[in-house]
Amino acid sequence: MKVSEAWDNPFYRYDHGQFHVKIKLSWLFSPTTLHLFRVRILDLFHYNIFACMERYDNEGGFWTMSMSLYNRISNNQKSMRQSWEKFICEGIIEDRVPPFLAQSWSIDKQLHIDPYLPKLPLVNDESYLHNNKPLLTAVEDTLKEFSFYLESSSSAIHFNNPEGVLAIQYGDLNAIEKLRKFNNVTGGKLDQQSCGTTAVSLALKNKRPFFTSGADHFVHIFHDCGCFAIPLLNKRNNELLGVLDISGPEHIFNDYVFALTHSTALAIEKRLEQYYMEKDALLLDYYINRCSHDRSSLLAINTDKQIFRCSERASSLLGGQPANWIGHSASALSIPKLREYMRVCEEEIEFYDILPNEVAARIVLQRILHQGEFIGWIVQLFSLTQRADKVTAGKCFPFEEIIGSSPAIQHVIQKAKKICGSQANILILGESGTGKELFARAIHFNSDRKNGPFISVNCGAIPKELIASELFGHEEGAFSGAKKGGEKGKFELANKGTIFLDEIGELPLEQQVYLLRVLQEREFYRLGGKQLIPLDVRIIAATNVDLEKAVRNKHFREDLYFRLNVINLRLPTLSERGQGDVVRLVNHFFSFYCRQERKNVTLTNEALEFLGTYTWRGNVREVENTVHRIVVLADNKQITVHDVHDALDHFEQQVAGNNENTTDNMEIKPLTMDEVERMEVVRTLIRNNGNISKSSKELNISRPTLYRKIDKYQIMKDKIIQ
Repeated sequence: MKVSEAWDNPFYRYDHGQFHVKIKLSWLFSPTTLHLFRVRILDLFHYNIFACMERYDNEGGFWTMSMSLYNRISNNQKSMRQSWEKFICEGIIEDRVPPFLAQSWSIDKQLHIDPYLPKLPLVNDESYLHNNKPLLTAVEDTLKEFSFYLESSSSAIHFNNPEGVLAIQYGDLNAIEKLRKFNNVTGGKLDQQSCGTTAVSLALKNKRPFFTSGADHFVHIFHDCGCFAIPLLNKRNNELLGVLDISGPEHIFNDYVFALTHSTALAIEKRLEQYYMEKDALLLDYYINRCSHDRSSLLAINTDKQIFRCSERASSLLGGQPANWIGHSASALSIPKLREYMRVCEEEIEFYDILPNEVAARIVLQRILHQGEFIGWIVQLFSLTQRADKVTAGKCFPFEEIIGSSPAIQHVIQKAKKICGSQANILILGESGTGKELFARAIHFNSDRKNGPFISVNCGAIPKELIASELFGHEEGAFSGAKKGGEKGKFELANKGTIFLDEIGELPLEQQVYLLRVLQEREFYRLGGKQLIPLDVRIIAATNVDLEKAVRNKHFREDLYFRLNVINLRLPTLSERGQGDVVRLVNHFFSFYCRQERKNVTLTNEALEFLGTYTWRGNVREVENTVHRIVVLADNKQITVHDVHDALDHFEQQVAGNNENTTDNMEIKPLTMDEVERMEVVRTLIRNNGNISKSSKELNISRPTLYRKIDKYQIMKDKIIQ
């Protein structure tokens, strides 16, 4: 605090347990006057001060004294014991009970706290210990140094987490042994709901230091001791990290103990501040590296859930400038699902939500680790409205909008990016529903032809008699029913752009020769026309047919195959992409169809896991249709595995009907979800020779998750790789 800054009151200010006195030096006639003034102030607050600091501002002409105060509830313990007994027996609060303590006791009674509670409840909070290692390390290292001062003092110092659970304890061994008798040891719970009014429960609730002794406590087991508690706060967001307290006989508490405890708390907070700064530096490096390779809408959120960095593109989507967002809590983004996904995200989660400016967006949340330690999150925003504009206006269509992060799909994306600038013909191979047209569009809209047209033709859907007319157009009178004035064909419409010939393997053999000429000469005649039309077009073809086999069987021209197959992209099936990509696709289509059908429903984790492990023979298209059907049929707010089974039943019955003749009435028992998952884990481990890192990457899950699944399914890793 700068001494010369404006105060609400010209003489003093109280702020979160600190009392500041300010006086103009010109008002003090001599150093003696200043000394007398200082003595008077200290005398007024003597029993409540545990730290004091003076400062001079010669430029502004001010002297200031800052005192850290604690609440000392009462002084006369004999009378307090009588007041406590009267309250416990008759429910009467005497006038001598301080108002703050009276209020707290009343709450204890409302909570039905037993004043004669023999022991504290014990809690085994392994998750807290696992998730807060840096904090606990900083506390433990500091308390080890402090514990030297507590030897033979009949006292102990504790760190309690924000729920009041005692996590770390040091001190005099005899004192710890006495505290153990009523569970005031590691795991003991000291919040107000568990043991009523204590210095710890008051500090937790009010985020201020408190000293209590004897009958100040609501539960009698604490009546033989005193306790000084001081909250530990994260200075960056004022979040409560826990409470530091020292417990022992009342006679040990003096200004020295209060000041020493306060200094210990400050030392812990300083260590944590340094630790957080180092983590922020690592997160900044990661963010800068991402920005240099990926100019998309990025946000960096630190471990305190504060927006640490915001790119220009992200701020334009959110509204305002980057500086308007930096330093604010992630909740300020007003993205409803973000907070929940930040809590459960292990590696990466993709979801859909509405941004503050009512723009629908695809959001990719990534949990960032450095050498196995969590350092923050990176959030990537994709505007769905922008995406629609980009396609129709002929602007950039980013490959990042292709959903999936598995190595199989990312390999294809990287290859596709490389060939965008080429004019060579491309052949996209893949099963039905793998996204062949999506890749064709992405290649076109990232090429130098992006401002030209993109024309898609399904060769398998055109009647054989109309193929020539559809592809090359016709002149007026070329045939009975020909359009007056003639009509342009698909190739002519695609001039200066890209034509996408889907299902090229279905093109009749006799019609393939016309296409071959266009590929060779880059010119053509309309049907019934005499004028040669030059052509400047890029050709991308796609098929789910094995063209090499078709060539061998004389169903596809070999010369046409080689003309088309200058560069090929082979798209992976969903089974090759893994469970992680399936879950991302399910989330994408689920959010989309919930909006389209105006339904407010959610998928249970079990339902999502079942869909992730289901065998999708129809690939992405089948996932989309199934999710759409699930949303339409949903009757309840939550969609369960049972609902998913119902939505899949119709399709499964059709498949069973088609296979009746081949099964010979054999009874086929369907695999459970766990059996399917176990088989997939075993296959992956075998493929990777038991390598956990490679297997977890292929399955698109974290290493700890894979270890848990190996334990869950009792997989003998050493045996399956022999």
